[in-house]
Amino acid sequence: MSTTKEEAQTGLAVQQALDAMSDVYVVYDSEYRFVYQNRAQREAMLRAGLDPDAAMGKNLWEVMPFLIGTKGEAGTRKAMTERVITEWEETYPPDIRLHGRAFPTSDGGVAVVARNISDQWKAEQRHQAAEERMRALQETTAALASALTVDKIVGIIVSKGLETVGAHAGSVTILEGDELHIVASKGYDPEFITQYNRFKVSDDLPLSVAVRTGEPVILTSTEMRDQRFPHLVEARRRVGGGAAAAIPLVIDGRILGGLGMNFPDGQIIEPEDAEFIKTLAQQCAQAMDRARLFEAEQAARALAEEANKAKTNFLTTMSHELRTPLNAIGGYADLLQAGIRGPMTDEQLIDLERIKRSQR
Repeated sequence: MSTTKEEAQTGLAVQQALDAMSDVYVVYDSEYRFVYQNRAQREAMLRAGLDPDAAMGKNLWEVMPFLIGTKGEAGTRKAMTERVITEWEETYPPDIRLHGRAFPTSDGGVAVVARNISDQWKAEQRHQAAEERMRALQETTAALASALTVDKIVGIIVSKGLETVGAHAGSVTILEGDELHIVASKGYDPEFITQYNRFKVSDDLPLSVAVRTGEPVILTSTEMRDQRFPHLVEARRRVGGGAAAAIPLVIDGRILGGLGMNFPDGQIIEPEDAEFIKTLAQQCAQAMDRARLFEAEQAARALAEEANKAKTNFLTTMSHELRTPLNAIGGYADLLQAGIRGPMTDEQLIDLERIKRSQR
């Protein structure tokens, strides 16, 4: 009688301890039927729209068919059939990361413990994403540093830069007077590019606003984009995607153009994303300005070389044209000195020597 009471008290204490756990704890019999659920498991089922009481005694895969095909199913079945401890990590909708473990029980069943590690996992994902972006930015910066023409620079931006920030479409525009001209693009259909190939800085478009004000226009979601530019909803649907960013390309207070980006539908531009986009745009502006200076220097050098070539050609021609008559003058002076035209007075010989000296 005393033993039974002690066992009951022990069982109650164990149950209270399990209920106090923040981790999910659930036990299944050898037929995968629910035998026990702690409080965390019951609350998780209620959040998923399931009835934990109705699940008791029923088969796990019938109650939760969405688990079929997951790592959780594989780990649970392996623990059951091979009688070994298994472990796994898996992400479940909408964005929940669980670390699960399965333990075979003495009566032929299996117990599963699952810990929610979403916060830690998301932090690690953000850290990895930041490192990957930094590497990508360094690669893009290196490519921009080696590019010596504006055409190559804008090509690098649309080929490497857009991918770096996760944009599926984008364009680089150059400011020409009061117009913006698309000089490179990716991800747009030709008809769209034809329609927006040139547009006014005064237009109510994201890039126009960014260039006109000199400030980035960050539309963090589809809803924000459609609310700010309702007249562009149809154009946005044609392009595809939702969130967008328009960044002026500024160097030393001078606006060179703009960088526009469109992101996949459902993707949100986080604050760190916006800062990264601004950094990329700054790198683009600096590279474009450097390329323009290089191109101007090359053009000036080519002009100087052309002028030197023209000068050399002129001197060569004039030297040839003058040499012929001067040689003739020298020849006639030699004949006169030789007395072929008769004797010469001393004064005449002195004059002939002066003529020859001038000729030489």
